[in-house]
Amino acid sequence: MGSAPMWRWAPALALALAVGGCGEPEQAASEAARADGGPAQPAATVTATGERGYVAVITAREATDVAAELAGRVKAVHVTLGDHIDAGQLMAELDDRPVREALTIAQANQRAARAALDQARVEVDEAARRLETERALMARGTTSQAELDNATFAHEKALAARARVEAELAEKGAQVTTLQSRLAQTRVTAPYAGTVSVRYLDPGAIVSAGTPLIRLIASDELWVKFAVPSQDSQRVAVGQRVAVDIEPAALTVDAVVRHVAPALEPASQMIFAEAELVLGDDHSAQVKAGQAARVRPPARAAARPSAPPAE
Repeated sequence: MGSAPMWRWAPALALALAVGGCGEPEQAASEAARADGGPAQPAATVTATGERGYVAVITAREATDVAAELAGRVKAVHVTLGDHIDAGQLMAELDDRPVREALTIAQANQRAARAALDQARVEVDEAARRLETERALMARGTTSQAELDNATFAHEKALAARARVEAELAEKGAQVTTLQSRLAQTRVTAPYAGTVSVRYLDPGAIVSAGTPLIRLIASDELWVKFAVPSQDSQRVAVGQRVAVDIEPAALTVDAVVRHVAPALEPASQMIFAEAELVLGDDHSAQVKAGQAARVRPPARAAARPSAPPAE
């Protein structure tokens, strides 16, 4: 759960930055937004680096693509964009008829196995009584060793039959438990309270296990994710305040850097970072996940004048 991990959005943002560095950055924040599950947004038509800041995308801090756990047909979707969802609330259903049919058969087999076990227990008790009787008769000398051996063999055979039926019952029980779990998985519920940001599919769609159905944002907390060229790596540090120009909203807000990758991303030679937006109530409605942005770190310190040469 939680926000899209850095490894997920970094490659798309890196590719966007590489395009931007060639003088065509229009797709930069758009590609990064897609990687994070947000809508595509145009980036500023300036180079990816420089004093305008670093290409960035606004993201929800905690967002999850809630996926189908089974393959099947989508039977119903009970939520729409913007709905506020409680933890555990039913959001979508898959067609459960195939699973229910299999469960009915498995439960019938389980009942048959229970009946067979009851019969096997009766046969064990009967064989045990016969064996005790033959032992008593043998002690009084009124039966033969062959009769005692037959009773012993019958008892051992009954015990083996009971053990076999017990194993079969355990297997049938496991099948029922598995199908009951699969039946529960046809109901797609919210892993936590949040807001629906994307509804990927409609009823009737055929899905595989792992296919995203709904994107859920856990809270209204928004962050900005951005990439810093290697030559500027010393300009961004955890705890630092940066300015964020949110271009679609024509708004500039502050953010606090919370995470900085410890190493360069090899393909782009960029350092990836995340910062938490500092939004007032008057700005919250204007800022949305997926918007393109620019992150501007504090200005470089002015160079100190060199001391005059000693005379």
